[in-house]
Amino acid sequence: MTLALIGLGKMGRALATKLAQGSRQQRGVRVLGYDADPAARGEAALGGVETVEELGDALSPLEAPRTVWLMVPAPRVEEVIAACLPHLSPGDLLVDGGNSYFRDSQRRAPNLTARGVQFVDIGVSGGPGGGAVGFSLMVGGDAAAVSRIEPLLGILASPEGAFGHVGPSGAGHFVKMVHNGIEYGMMEALAEGVDVLRHGPYQDLDLAEVARVWKSGSVIRSYLVDLLVEILRTEDLEAVVGRAEATGEGEWTVKTAEEIGLDVPAIAAAVARRDESQRRELFVAKILSLLRNRFGGHQVQRKSSP
Repeated sequence: MTLALIGLGKMGRALATKLAQGSRQQRGVRVLGYDADPAARGEAALGGVETVEELGDALSPLEAPRTVWLMVPAPRVEEVIAACLPHLSPGDLLVDGGNSYFRDSQRRAPNLTARGVQFVDIGVSGGPGGGAVGFSLMVGGDAAAVSRIEPLLGILASPEGAFGHVGPSGAGHFVKMVHNGIEYGMMEALAEGVDVLRHGPYQDLDLAEVARVWKSGSVIRSYLVDLLVEILRTEDLEAVVGRAEATGEGEWTVKTAEEIGLDVPAIAAAVARRDESQRRELFVAKILSLLRNRFGGHQVQRKSSP
């Protein structure tokens, strides 16, 4: 199988590298990576990914039935699909592995099916560093379409990750959206907890040591707590700007919950907290920003030296 992977940003590059490495071990899979940014192509090439300079150069070598995997930001998915369609034929498969809104995926699936092109939506979790342990892949789409890419999913999930066909078109992105909403709430709770510790009656608490104890055997032990330990040990929190960015999935989770008549106050509060940090700096936002950087490679704003 020759696969075209379009979009070599942090996550796209991580997936392309994982697939390229897996193909060398298992053979039978060739990955052609494309990104409009030459720097992104260069970074991917350093990781062993075969890259091309034009979109058409990634699509034209593919033999029917073709498989094209998109890893582009949600606002760009529509235009990239439109650019790919002239190169696609009935029987081909288009995968959207980015963080698209699930209702957009529900809409895109029948539009593509009408042209004979199969569509699979995949929520990918694990961050750019997830390749080492394996990604978590939440897959939506027709069973026959999903079965076509199971060898790729197996490579991406190995050795300790997982993949699952969670439902029809849109379900993969829906499950990933809710996953990210939960992530918002968990991160906010950890950041608030650290804030309470630092303002509590025990001013000499070693916050990194407390987090280290939490990560080992406690009910709240988790990957996020592991990252929190690293942050509290190594980061100068005074030098970090107290603003935390949001990418939309938390807000989508709250919106969807409202549409189906559910209250999600923890997630809603976490989303509101990030919005508040855009208006005034918050200590909790420093922790949120640093956590996002550790698992997702997102930029951290730091204060300039005096």
